[in-house]
Amino acid sequence: MVSADPAVRPAPPGPSALRTPRLLLRPYTPEVARAIVAADPRGRRWAAGFPRDDDQDVADHYLRQPADAAAPWRLPYELVLLETGETIGGIGLFEVAEEDAVEVGYGLVPGAEGRGLATEALVALLTAVLALPAVRRVVAITEHANAASQRVLEKAGMVRIGADAEMYHYTTPGPGVRRYRADRENR
Repeated sequence: MVSADPAVRPAPPGPSALRTPRLLLRPYTPEVARAIVAADPRGRRWAAGFPRDDDQDVADHYLRQPADAAAPWRLPYELVLLETGETIGGIGLFEVAEEDAVEVGYGLVPGAEGRGLATEALVALLTAVLALPAVRRVVAITEHANAASQRVLEKAGMVRIGADAEMYHYTTPGPGVRRYRADRENR
């Protein structure tokens, strides 16, 4: 189960940023999103392999959406490794059909995988978003073959609730999707 982690706290300069022991989850800005779409690292520290195609798709979508003053937390974050200052991936919350739910998606460059960083980022985001009155549930989907992502979701306290071919934002899986969720009541 996900528990409130005192190491997860808002980080300067804004309340939307989150800091964990090894990561800064830094909200996208239009400037950052444009750089990601253009794969232009000028003035930025990006790990090898960043941005991934998924990062560019998310950044492009972010730029095309109007700002949502009612839900400013619904935005993507850069995952910045504090040790090096490099962006190593992304994580974000996205709208789904359920009024009190959001979908989470995440990804890391290959060189950052296998070190618990995705789990650390996911726990931080779940802790922050499930404390909001407007969000009761966080869902996720992953392809059957993506065992690493399934382990991340389970380590972060999400529960597998079924498999089907239903798709949400930013995913185009084939038939049979494993779905996970975290509810405020089950934490």
